[in-house]
Amino acid sequence: MKNFFKEFQIPPDSQKVHLLQTFVQKVYTESLKYNLTGWKTVEEIWRKGVLSSVYWNTICPIFLSGKAVDIGTGAGFPGIPLKILYPELEMTCVESIKKKSHFIREVAKMLELKNFQVITERAEKVAHLPEFREKFDFAFTRALGSLRVLHELSLPFLRIGGSAFHLKGITVFEEVLDSYKSIEILGGRYALLYSYRIPGSAEREVLVQVLKENPTPEKYPRRPGVPFKTPL
Repeated sequence: MKNFFKEFQIPPDSQKVHLLQTFVQKVYTESLKYNLTGWKTVEEIWRKGVLSSVYWNTICPIFLSGKAVDIGTGAGFPGIPLKILYPELEMTCVESIKKKSHFIREVAKMLELKNFQVITERAEKVAHLPEFREKFDFAFTRALGSLRVLHELSLPFLRIGGSAFHLKGITVFEEVLDSYKSIEILGGRYALLYSYRIPGSAEREVLVQVLKENPTPEKYPRRPGVPFKTPL
């Protein structure tokens, strides 16, 4: 992982490196006990988890400060790596599966992460709560669903001028034309689609940035599960 630390200009003996290593090891040991992730090795967790979560910001640099929400964070990706590398972010992780949200709370406590919270609930419900609706500067998703679904889950969380960043595979380009109706209804527009390859991977990944331009109608997101079953 030396190249990883070099990309982010992090000294290999820094506190950030220690926190990332501790997090990766915790994910690995817990994954051996139960189905936390599908990754079987420490190397996979670094490459498919950590690098996939944050490498995009070395190619398309965005100043990450303010309030961020990680929707459907799973075992804490991309929320925890982003929080470690950019501690000025106020990070909220939303995860409906209790064993995973419990794991994230344990990790946050172990790493002593400040301005970090975990919500155990469906994003469709959380986005309607006044303390979370249209309050965030950034929203992040990774491997969560199609763009039509992601627009409905993420845009209600964003303030006007905020951005959603979706970490997707190369097939996302096939989804773009089908998702223009949903992005317009929900108050956003595409700002960036950028294809890249992370170190050590043969697969290309795509960063999708969506800018929030208008308020999201109050009826969105719809009831839990509906955005996945009948996307806009």
